[in-house]
Amino acid sequence: MIKNKKILIIGGYGFIGKNLYSRLKKTNKVLRFGKTNRTNKKINLKNLKKIKFNFDIIFYCAGSGTVALSKTNPREDYYRNVISVKETLKYINFFSNKPDLIFVSSAAVYGNSIKKKKLKPISNYGKNKLLAEQAVIKFCKKKKIRSIILRFFSIYGPGLKKQLIWDAINKFKKKDFTFYGTGNEIRSWMFIDDAIKLIIYSYKKLSTKQQIFNLSSGENITVKA
Repeated sequence: MIKNKKILIIGGYGFIGKNLYSRLKKTNKVLRFGKTNRTNKKINLKNLKKIKFNFDIIFYCAGSGTVALSKTNPREDYYRNVISVKETLKYINFFSNKPDLIFVSSAAVYGNSIKKKKLKPISNYGKNKLLAEQAVIKFCKKKKIRSIILRFFSIYGPGLKKQLIWDAINKFKKKDFTFYGTGNEIRSWMFIDDAIKLIIYSYKKLSTKQQIFNLSSGENITVKA
């Protein structure tokens, strides 16, 4: 449990961010930054500097969140997953007492090489997530910031309006049973509540040494199962 901390959640209105906010606000002072239904606050140094507040912890939960965007709009995906991270690191650099950083990433950095534990992303999305991780690692090592990188696999739950389960339900409603792929693609699903518990628990593992964790349910399921 995290208590009595001053926290900033970047991407705090997204699927993971809003659930994390709901949990942390009960025992902490929490501010959110990011896109809402009414506003689209671009993650850059200019906008972040408007938040005149000294934080103990920054949770980075922003990003495009989909492989599709990296195909249809690679420039936008690069900004959301790489440039916005670098802008956040510039913001952190302004603090005399540097806040801890918990960075939510993706198993897409492995591509199809997760079993061999090799970083070989096959999508622009995965490549951009890896570039973001590298930026975080380099910066935190240089500034001796306590940090951790969390690579999640497939998260699901109420309120998520993208990815396989949501797409499938929408297709079923329209009586569309057409799907791409072989059905042998593997997913390791994790419910959002469990993901939030792990994010909060990761605070105990913070260190100035490089810390990266792969987080999944531990159960691999094929799409057609």
